[in-house]
Amino acid sequence: MALFGRGVAKWYLYNLDTDDKIEGQFPPEDTVQELSAAYAEESPLNRQHPIKQFLHGNSERVSFRGRLFAYTMDQSLVRPLRMLQSWTKRDKDLFRPPILHFWVGDSTLKIEQCVLEAISNIVYHDFRKDGSPRDISFTINLSEFVPFELIVEEGGDTRYHRARDRDYYEWLAQREYGDPMLGAAIRNDHPTQPLLEAGDVVKLPSASNMRKIVVKTQSLALRTAYGRKSTPQRDLRVAAFDRLNRVHYSHVVPETWET
Repeated sequence: MALFGRGVAKWYLYNLDTDDKIEGQFPPEDTVQELSAAYAEESPLNRQHPIKQFLHGNSERVSFRGRLFAYTMDQSLVRPLRMLQSWTKRDKDLFRPPILHFWVGDSTLKIEQCVLEAISNIVYHDFRKDGSPRDISFTINLSEFVPFELIVEEGGDTRYHRARDRDYYEWLAQREYGDPMLGAAIRNDHPTQPLLEAGDVVKLPSASNMRKIVVKTQSLALRTAYGRKSTPQRDLRVAAFDRLNRVHYSHVVPETWET
C-alpha cells in the first residue's frame, strides 16, 4: 500500500508473510536505533576494576515517529492504520505476529527481519465532518527477529564463581559438570590459588569446552619440585635429600623358631 509523497527518504514496512507493504508519506522523525549486549560484573577482593563477562546479545531495535495525512477528501487513512495495528497481533493461520522487513530510503538503515512490537502514542490531529481522521501521527517500535535453530555453537567461559568457606575444586566440578575429576583441570587453570579461600574467583569453562579436557593425575606438592628453577618445593626436596645423604647400615634379624 503506497501513500502519497515524492522526493523524500520514506520509510517502508514489508510483510514477508503476506507480501503487503506500507510506504510512508514522509521521512521518519525522531528515529532511534539501539544496539546492545548484556554483561555481568564480578568484583574480587582488593581489585580496582571488576571482571566483566559477556552474557548475551540483545535484539536490535528501531523506533521512529510516523505520520499519515489525507491530501484529498476521498483518501482514507483507516486501512493503513488498521494494517499496522494488525501486524502487532497474532495471526490465526501463522500462530504468531507477521515477520516484517524495514528500511528507509536507500536501505542504509534497515532490519532484514523484525516484528512490530508496538504502535504507541497514536495522535489524531484532525477529523473530517464525517468523523474520519485526516491527520494521524504515531510511534513505531520494531525489534529484530532471528529464527531459532538448534545449532550447537562453540562455548566460551560460562561464568565466574566466588569461593565460599570449605569450597574446593573437585566439589565445584561435581556441581558444575557432574565429574569431580575435572577439578584437577580447573585447579591447573588457577596456579596462584591451588587451595581455595573464601572470596577467591574461579573461572568455570563451559561444559562443551570441558568435554575436550583429558585429566592427567599430578602431585600438587611435587608439581614444581623438579627442574633447574628454584621453587619452594624444589628447595625442600633438595634439602631433604642433603639431610638424609649419609652412610648407614641395615640389619636383618632372622626369626628364631623354637623346637
